[in-house]
Amino acid sequence: MNAILSIYSSKKLTPLLGKNFHKTTPKVVAEKINPLYCWYGDIYYLDRKKYLIFCNAKTRVIFMIGPYQVDNKIHFMNIFHDQLKKHLSKFFADTENYFEKVEDIGYLEKPDKGATAFLNRVKEDLNYSKAYRKSEGNQMKLPEDFEIMFERYPTSIKGKFFFPEDRFIEVWGNLK
Repeated sequence: MNAILSIYSSKKLTPLLGKNFHKTTPKVVAEKINPLYCWYGDIYYLDRKKYLIFCNAKTRVIFMIGPYQVDNKIHFMNIFHDQLKKHLSKFFADTENYFEKVEDIGYLEKPDKGATAFLNRVKEDLNYSKAYRKSEGNQMKLPEDFEIMFERYPTSIKGKFFFPEDRFIEVWGNLK
C-alpha cells in the first residue's frame, strides 16, 4: 500500500483549503493507500473562529488546527503536514519514520462513514462542553481545551473499545 498523505474534507471545510487545493493536489482512492495516511476533516466554530478537526479513519486519532484562516500563499498540505507532525510527536516515538515514508500527497473524494460519524460525535461533545462551561460562567478555550478533552478519548469500531493513540501505535507496529 502507498504512503500518500491524504485528506478528505467536508463541504464546509473545502473552501478553507485554498482556491487551488483541488487543482494542485492529486485525487487518490483510500483503498489503495495505507490507512494510517488517510485523514478526514471537518470544521468547528467557536466565537466566529474556525477550527479544523481531523481524524484518522482506522485509528480515530484526532487533532485540531486553529483558529484557522485561509492563506493562499501556503499550500494547505504544508500546514496539515506540520500540524500533524506536531500532534503525532506527542505520543508516537516513530513520527520521523512515518513522515519519511510519505511518497506524495493527495485528497480523497469519498468520505469514510465511521470517520465522519466520529467527527460529528466530537463536535457534539465540544458543543456539550461549551454549554456546560457557559452555564458555570466559563468559556471554552480552543485548542487548549480540545487537547485536554481528547487526549485520552476512548472510542470503538464495531464494538471494540480502544484509545486512538494506542491503536495508531499498534497498527503502525503491524505494518513493519
